[in-house]
Amino acid sequence: MKTKVLLSSILTIVLCLSLITGSTLALFRSEKEVNVAVNSATVKVEAVVSDLTVGSTLGTPIGTADLVGNTLTLINLVPGDYATFYINIDNQSNVAINFRTVISVASEADTDLFSGLVFTVDGVVLNTVDEEGNLLVADWATLAAGEGDKTVAVTVSLPETAGNEYQNKNCTITYYVEAVQGNYTPAA
Repeated sequence: MKTKVLLSSILTIVLCLSLITGSTLALFRSEKEVNVAVNSATVKVEAVVSDLTVGSTLGTPIGTADLVGNTLTLINLVPGDYATFYINIDNQSNVAINFRTVISVASEADTDLFSGLVFTVDGVVLNTVDEEGNLLVADWATLAAGEGDKTVAVTVSLPETAGNEYQNKNCTITYYVEAVQGNYTPAA
């Protein structure tokens, strides 16, 4: 009798387990896969120099300037001479950008003349200089995605007050347009 009770208890347990397992596998269910396509943005600007003019605050300029491609050469500037040119900026990005014009001296050996020059971007004299004294930056501006042909006026001048310490000096100046994505607020 004990064997029958024990056997029936084991059979009952096995039957209960099979019902639980069977009912778990018999639940209604459904699933649907969702594909998510992700692509990243592109930040790209083109900058081209155009419309070079040379002038002087003292009358006829003595210095001259030459523009070949995006390379500007200023020759024999004297106090009062200046060169004005335009940087045409084309936002080829697929997002809005923040951009600024950056002007630097190519070599530390060239800083003597560089420190005497005055750089103006869109009518604002650049006076933000880095620790080494060889980098000038304009304020940040915004361009919408695909917006192009933003023209920035740049003037490089040797002021009338420049003294003899700037005679027989030369420097190579690099100017470029720095751009970042439009939702980023760069530090000044």
